[in-house]
Amino acid sequence: MRSSSRSTAASDEDLTTRARIRDAAVDLFGREGFERTTVRAIAAAAGVSPALVVHHYGSKDRLRAACEEHLLDLVKQGKAAALAGGEAPSVQGYLAQVAGAEPLMRYLSRTLTDGGEAARRVFTGMVEDTVDYLAAAERAGTVRPTEDPTGRATVLVSWGLANLVLGPLIQHALDDTDQPTAMARVAGPALEVYTHGLFTDARFLEAFRKETPA
Repeated sequence: MRSSSRSTAASDEDLTTRARIRDAAVDLFGREGFERTTVRAIAAAAGVSPALVVHHYGSKDRLRAACEEHLLDLVKQGKAAALAGGEAPSVQGYLAQVAGAEPLMRYLSRTLTDGGEAARRVFTGMVEDTVDYLAAAERAGTVRPTEDPTGRATVLVSWGLANLVLGPLIQHALDDTDQPTAMARVAGPALEVYTHGLFTDARFLEAFRKETPA
């Protein structure tokens, strides 16, 4: 029995160490970028040895993949739950409720602006997850159906991430030096567009459908 208890405690500690390493990597990747961040720096930030980082993740590339998976899981869980209940928070709006939100948002922004394969993986993953939870929201009756689920999801993810990547420009345009205040100001108009639409009739949509091949 004692052996089993020790084994469970060791397993819990192992998971905690993995999470601490991952969180340190999220922070450093967001601040310094993936290329400039070393395994040694991540180990120092997490309070472990470089060998332990390699033991848990194998390589810096695999560690980044774990950071991406963690981010996508957090966003998917929050957005799916919110939409099923009739709400529509932005990516940063949900992450702001998560402990350690600022490093996560900085990591996401840095990944997208650095571009490359990592940006494509994260963006595509967010689109695929959005297709899934919007389909669930349709079934729950909180979202209208669409003829192109992937196209709609791509638009919504693009709009949501624009607020994150263009944050300083949005603040400047609104004469707001406080990011939370600026994000709150754009949240209302965004929900207004999502809820009521922008145009007063369907002429633009009908013209597009008429002139565009199926």
